[in-house]
Amino acid sequence: ETSHKMAGSRVEKFSSIFSRLRGLLQSGALSESEKPIWHDIYQAFPPKVEPRMDRKVPQIGVPSILYREDTVRAKFYNEFGNPDVIDMTNHNEKSASQRFIDHYYILQKNGIPEEDLFERARLEVNNEGFVLKTMEQKIQEKEASLQAESEKKQHEVNLSTLASDLLNRTEETTDGGDYIIENDSNDRTT
Repeated sequence: ETSHKMAGSRVEKFSSIFSRLRGLLQSGALSESEKPIWHDIYQAFPPKVEPRMDRKVPQIGVPSILYREDTVRAKFYNEFGNPDVIDMTNHNEKSASQRFIDHYYILQKNGIPEEDLFERARLEVNNEGFVLKTMEQKIQEKEASLQAESEKKQHEVNLSTLASDLLNRTEETTDGGDYIIENDSNDRTT
């Protein structure tokens, strides 16, 4: 006949999970082999304040997490969109926005007037071989591409119509299986 001691209440409001688990281990209700993995880590690195249900939440304001380059980066993405794909595995290559920001602050340190910094930084990045196009330029290029594609399709339709018209103007003769194409002299251009 074995007797097991029960370890307090099961309601989490009375103590933390760690203290309840510690009670189960001390009473023998839970063996060392059944101990969760996180127990030893929690014991080695306990939180500053024990996470309990009855603990009052401290009133801490949210700190400002804006960095000085955030306004430049926001203006960059507003102006150029997302010009490149960022490879998160390659730590040696900087993104276009980071290159831009680096040039921006170098130019700023060199005394370039504030109103010229953005354009000069763009030119510096372009000189590195990475062409930055504004959102407006990208839209214009897309519209031009769509227009060219539309004109190409219209040209194909015109050619198809012309070919169809030419086929309709031909007459098939049955004598000997030869085909004779009659041309209308008014349709000829010189």
